[in-house]
Amino acid sequence: MRFFALFIAAVVGLLLVGCSANSPQDKIKDNAASQPENKKAQFDPNFTPAVLIQPDDYKDDKEKQSIANGLVITLQALVDRDKEKFDANFVDPKKAETYHYLFDPEVQYRFDSFEIVQFVNPTKAHVTVKYSGNTIAEGVEEALFSRNATYFLEKTKEGQWKVTDID
Repeated sequence: MRFFALFIAAVVGLLLVGCSANSPQDKIKDNAASQPENKKAQFDPNFTPAVLIQPDDYKDDKEKQSIANGLVITLQALVDRDKEKFDANFVDPKKAETYHYLFDPEVQYRFDSFEIVQFVNPTKAHVTVKYSGNTIAEGVEEALFSRNATYFLEKTKEGQWKVTDID
């Protein structure tokens, strides 16, 4: 019986000591707090955010040039982090708010070219845009990346091409 009482006392003691020690989460927070300010992640200095697409490149096709004129405004708004201009170039500015995650301060964009401009009908088009990015987000394997995004556009009554969706 005496052995059992000592065993129980030892288990309770270990539990109390374990509960009072810092958890692994606390240690991570302590380490992060002790990091000097100048150790923050920085963007790759060789990457320049920009819109390289020029509407004049499409002067042989007036409809594609009109699309480029409208879409370049949206893309430049992303580079400039101008939510107001970005929202204004959507058919429905409320829908634009769905894409405000693209304004993540840990990501920069460079829009390189239109890969595909596909007319669905005279008032709807899909444009695949090739773009590059630079990120300082934690846990990302490669800071520099290249991707394509499809912008769905609709021609307004005023004849302007505006964004309806992004995929």
